Amino acid sequence: MHRIDTPTAQKDKFGQGKNGFTNGDPATGRRATDLNSDMWDAVQEEVCTVIEAAGIPLSKGEHTQLHAAIGRLIDEQVKTRLEKNQNGADIPNKPLFLQNVGLTETVEQARNAVPSTRKVNGKALTTDITLTSGDIGALPVTGGKLNGPLGIGTDNALGGNSIVLGDNDTGFKQDGDGILGIYANNALVGYIDNSGLHMSVDVLSNGAIRAGNAKKLSLTSNNNSTMTATFNLWGDANRPTVIELDDDQGWHLYSQRNPDGSIVFTVNGDITANTLRAGEAIYQNNGDIFGSAWGGWLSKWVNNNFVRAVRLGPQAISGGLWRDYQLGGGNVVTGFHTDGSWEMEGDDDKVYYRPVQFLVGGTWITASSV
Repeated sequence: MHRIDTPTAQKDKFGQGKNGFTNGDPATGRRATDLNSDMWDAVQEEVCTVIEAAGIPLSKGEHTQLHAAIGRLIDEQVKTRLEKNQNGADIPNKPLFLQNVGLTETVEQARNAVPSTRKVNGKALTTDITLTSGDIGALPVTGGKLNGPLGIGTDNALGGNSIVLGDNDTGFKQDGDGILGIYANNALVGYIDNSGLHMSVDVLSNGAIRAGNAKKLSLTSNNNSTMTATFNLWGDANRPTVIELDDDQGWHLYSQRNPDGSIVFTVNGDITANTLRAGEAIYQNNGDIFGSAWGGWLSKWVNNNFVRAVRLGPQAISGGLWRDYQLGGGNVVTGFHTDGSWEMEGDDDKVYYRPVQFLVGGTWITASSV
């Protein structure tokens, strides 16, 4: 016989290694347990073996054969068993029975049993005896008080109210009201009180050190760095508070509070960021700068305030020239035209001109005259 072991069986349903069946769950996509021939063959042979062992031929149309077979097998076994209501009186050979169950020596020793007149710690043997820890000078299983130091596997050299483990000066000791001292080789390496755990030596952890409850802050090491790093808090008269990150080759960065209360953050190398902010100023990773000095982005301010290009505008031709003729502001002469002699006293003398233009903020602007 075996339990269901198809791929869709519910693993360990009745305990470790005890698979079971499941109806599946369409909501989660879990399939119902598939049945295979191995499983049904095992069930069939187990049932048929019981029926045939009782001497009952298998009959396809009968559905009570298993029940009948179990009853017949039980009846056959009962015929060879002792009756409970005889309480052993129907044992054919009682001395042989005692020998077979190993009680011959017990019976012999009972003949030399301790008389009931004897006592244990003043308690007569005529009834059941219940000894307390006080009767034999021991601590009770629950409660009780141990006076003096305790040593486990060794003598206690710490003294007072202390427990040492394996080493006579390594363990725990009460160092005051609500204070549990931690000792190693008779040195106080830390203590626990109602404010927490206090250590006076390094704390080494192969795993993570975590602080917090639901949300945790972790200090971890993957142990694959080429150097050791240190996060250190220190200070002096000129630098009251310094929070510094170092490795074996020197410092990486620090945050420092100055005597006047100001704070300086310094990095011993490059700073890489998508965006840097200083107050309301923003330094983008494309080189652009945003700030009140520019009224927004520097690129926009430059675009709106600097000339990006200069050109001559569309060509035009003047009317007739006279000696006091002037072009409009921002125009320059680019050529001359005459139908006769150049005397600037008639409509036949003309000039070609173009306006000077410059590009500011995406708009071409014609220059004006001073």
